[in-house]
Amino acid sequence: MENTAKFIRDVQYIPAAQDLLSMFFTDVLLGGSSQVNPARRPNLALNSMHAGVSMGVARHLLQMQTSGRFQSFDHGAEKNLALMGSRHPVNYLSLYGLIDVHIHFMCGAGDRLIPPKAVRRHYRALVKQGRRDLAHIKEFKNVGH
Repeated sequence: MENTAKFIRDVQYIPAAQDLLSMFFTDVLLGGSSQVNPARRPNLALNSMHAGVSMGVARHLLQMQTSGRFQSFDHGAEKNLALMGSRHPVNYLSLYGLIDVHIHFMCGAGDRLIPPKAVRRHYRALVKQGRRDLAHIKEFKNVGH
């Protein structure tokens, strides 16, 4: 615990530690070119962004990752039945045919957090559901998350 506190203190007060951590997040986790990624600027990345993920959201993301499906939260068969009228989570991709507004998908070619193939999967699902007229996609080169 003492090492964690020291690390946090170092990142807060030592510009070089801010640069190092910012470069790590930008280049390793987010991808893309650090020259064009605004997260490369430590004052923006470390002093202005207060983000996190709740445990509920993390559990849902883990469920989707392990199932390989874009679905609602799986509460278990009985609770799913009570909440959603089905024993299984709702598969959102199968409902893309109901979308009636333009959807613009954008991705960075170097994004490591949400890979471009995942964005293209949603685009193809919308097109497959007969909504080609509403689906638009743009991939940006040399850009991460």
